[in-house]
Amino acid sequence: MTLGQYANLPTIPFKIDSNILFNRHLMIIGATGSGKSTSALKILEELVTANKKIFMIDPTGEYKETFNNSEFSKYKLGTDTYMNPGEISIPQWAVLFKTNEGTQPSVIANAITSLRLQYKKTLKSIYKKNDKEVSSVVEDLSQLDSHDKNFHLEFIIEQIREESVKEDKGKYKADNFTLGTNTFLINKVNYLFNNTNFLQFFQPDNKDESEELYGILDDFLVEKNKNIYIDISDIGSFDEIGAVIVDLIVNYLLTNGISNSRKNPFVLFIDEVHRYTNKKILGEKVLTGLEGMAREGRKLGQYLFLTTQSPLDVPENLLSQVGTLLSHRLTHQNQLSAIRNYMENNSYNRINKLGTGEAVLTSSNLLQNINLIIDESKRKHDNESPLY
Repeated sequence: MTLGQYANLPTIPFKIDSNILFNRHLMIIGATGSGKSTSALKILEELVTANKKIFMIDPTGEYKETFNNSEFSKYKLGTDTYMNPGEISIPQWAVLFKTNEGTQPSVIANAITSLRLQYKKTLKSIYKKNDKEVSSVVEDLSQLDSHDKNFHLEFIIEQIREESVKEDKGKYKADNFTLGTNTFLINKVNYLFNNTNFLQFFQPDNKDESEELYGILDDFLVEKNKNIYIDISDIGSFDEIGAVIVDLIVNYLLTNGISNSRKNPFVLFIDEVHRYTNKKILGEKVLTGLEGMAREGRKLGQYLFLTTQSPLDVPENLLSQVGTLLSHRLTHQNQLSAIRNYMENNSYNRINKLGTGEAVLTSSNLLQNINLIIDESKRKHDNESPLY
């Protein structure tokens, strides 16, 4: 694949085999306006030309018209693709609903358990606990087993209110103090439902014409030359939602790709990965998918291709597994220090002076760092900033 030209030899093109570039995980780093997106698009274009298998997660929809339908099967979460809410774990719900580190995760867990019982009984309603014998509730919930995962998400707020009870002489009784405590959680969930298209991910208007996300992932893992593009811009506008969606996809590909990925290796491209790993956004809640693929993916034929504005927003465990780094301009000293061990002194000293489109390529597969001017793709890419 041809990425561009040697910076100090501008008439000589730089070529590298895609198998060498993706023998390890690849990350592109660079400040806004440094040419990071141009480099990502050029590499994606070269991978498509080389008939390499790609799974692309696009948080903003900027790549939706870059590749045609013969090159990628395209899906948009909440429009033509959905997920059953039972596939989301309690820790992931905790991230989605921005729960605190106290009682809120257990309240969510109890509410979901109650709704699972109603789903099992084919009832579209909440499970009433108020004024019910505690032993009766325990007996009811004992009907659930590991296969009873689904529930009607639209009732979660009402069910949280119904969980606002306390035990009194063997019965559950409504408790205003507990309700007051749970009101903070109710407000968070209500805000999410009313200000995003979140519910559309689980209950799209045209569900009969939509495809289930895990079914799409299964097809991708099995088919040799299938490329997938997932647009999460409608429901991933809040980074916590996007983080959980990315975590779901990556964990599923990693867990279910053991038998197929070695036969059909692929590159997983995630743009602006800092949106899904930044602890300032997620707090201390840890999502394990990306770090798991970083550690285990290579042996399965799964290679990460990530972009980020700052290496400081990428967990150290993830960054340490990156074997190839394409560095555009960085100016903050802490950011520069984070990639210090990746490159020689002369290349490191150039990073804060690079012009737009210039980059330094470092890799454990290369004998030395390479200074490049990246070729610009002619494909459509909707990442232009509006002029003021």
